[in-house]
Amino acid sequence: MNAAVEPSPPHPFIEAPPEDVERVIAGHVAADEPVLIRVATDMADRSRFDERWFVVTDRQVLFVAGNGVDQTTPVPLAEVREARVEALVGGGRLEVDRQDGLESSHLYYSSSLAQKFTEVAEAIQRLSHGDEAALPSQLERTRCETCNRTLPEKDGICPACVKKLDTLRRLISYMMIHRAKLALLIVVMIGEVLSDLVLPYITKHIINDVLADWDRYWDAAGATGAAVDSSDGSDAPPDSEASMSMLTTYVLIALGANLFGWGAWILRRWLQSVIGLRAMEQMRVDLYRAMHYVPLRYHDKRKVGSLISRMSNDSDLVEEYIIFDMPYVVINALTVIGILSLMFYNSWQLAVLVLLPVPPIILFSMVLWKRMGSYWQRWSAKWSRLSSHINESIRGIRVVKAFAQERREGKRFARRNTDLRDISVSSERSWLVFFLVTNFIMSFGVFLVWYFGGSQIIHDSELLGAGHEDAFGVGDLMLFIMLLWMLYQPLKWFGDFYGFMLRAYAGAERIFEVIDTNTEPFDDPKAVPIPQVEGAVTFRNASFGYDTGKPVLKDVDLVVKPGEMIGLVGKSGVGKT
Repeated sequence: MNAAVEPSPPHPFIEAPPEDVERVIAGHVAADEPVLIRVATDMADRSRFDERWFVVTDRQVLFVAGNGVDQTTPVPLAEVREARVEALVGGGRLEVDRQDGLESSHLYYSSSLAQKFTEVAEAIQRLSHGDEAALPSQLERTRCETCNRTLPEKDGICPACVKKLDTLRRLISYMMIHRAKLALLIVVMIGEVLSDLVLPYITKHIINDVLADWDRYWDAAGATGAAVDSSDGSDAPPDSEASMSMLTTYVLIALGANLFGWGAWILRRWLQSVIGLRAMEQMRVDLYRAMHYVPLRYHDKRKVGSLISRMSNDSDLVEEYIIFDMPYVVINALTVIGILSLMFYNSWQLAVLVLLPVPPIILFSMVLWKRMGSYWQRWSAKWSRLSSHINESIRGIRVVKAFAQERREGKRFARRNTDLRDISVSSERSWLVFFLVTNFIMSFGVFLVWYFGGSQIIHDSELLGAGHEDAFGVGDLMLFIMLLWMLYQPLKWFGDFYGFMLRAYAGAERIFEVIDTNTEPFDDPKAVPIPQVEGAVTFRNASFGYDTGKPVLKDVDLVVKPGEMIGLVGKSGVGKT
């Protein structure tokens, strides 16, 4: 039984047409005439989307309609004088000029097909001069293969299809290298949160258990301070020594909790710095190693500045997120849980009122955060393009000045710099709206607590005077006010944090994209190890290209003698020696 042969991957320049179009093409192509290019365009003219087909053989060029009607315009390859592309707004045009003076033939395409038809025009030029088509076997991806969205970078990742939870898991995996310190960090965070909650709770008891008795006594004494008849003992002043002892105890407990929280804060900052910096150290090592072990064609298709941006700008964003933002997520989440627990323990009715502004904030955040994620992905991509331009322009400054291209490079820089500014302004504008709306909604909680909490104190005043334990006093209201401001601070921070998180996740995804790239196939059984090379090196009929379908060197014969130095020079006149 013969093993099944895996089909070869489809060539990007040999597309399968519909049956009616295939019949039209077959009517113009001879049986012994090989088809070199067969691609579809998505526009009929400048303003109308429709399918058209373009076919190139070793003898002719065909412009084919996409409706199955034979409206084909053939152009003999020998009559082709020039093939070129012209950039238009939102798309482009492929033009084929003829040597016989007849009108040029052309077709339109959208911007998503610009790269493909640029390669097609170059291939026609080579074929018209008797050379090979030399088409690449793979095209750079400009759209996501899953959702068909435009990618922020060619051959990059789709931010809409990457799950943020997966990115978070990978970041945590780098932190898990130091499990013991991470466990200690969580314990310290819990202790720090509990110490912060001690002060509001102690304030409640100072007011209710110490100061409230004296306040009622002086109210009974009257505004003049006259002595009160205390023959029956009902209006006797509180025991001052007992009150001072209780006040001292409460203050010492609050002071001890504050000192403990201060020490926990110092220890937390040290732990999160150590864990975060060592996690980023390992991530940079993985990224640097990946850049060395990915195939050369990976570097051939990407600009140096874009890769440097991952090592510098993106890694800085991730480092700040791991060291500062991620620990604050945990500690603020614990703070919110502790505050809500204390609120519901004291008065679940007021706790529900405090939470009334939260659902509108969450709904508004869900709408805006999706937009902000798109903004930060585009910001990261445009920053990468600007970094790439700066890197390549400065490194090639001799070439720029030799060909007097300073003005052109200045315009290119200004365009990329303006794009970065525009996306930054748009994101900050959206973020400002979110910040103002959330702060406005949050302020309603304070008014609700003051009104309903004050009403409850008035209704429970008689119970409080009788020493009823379930009465709602001024200390309870002050506890809620303090907890309310403590609650809104983490909620506001979560809003600010999400913007930083989106930036960091965008950078992390770009870093993981490089790390996850397949390395050189060192374990390929077809790979031949190179022995120790000594003496002269001889090349006979050598061909080479990072893309096998588009060789850079063709049939090269070269002999390099020991001690000789070879210079490799590119089209721009620069190269390596």
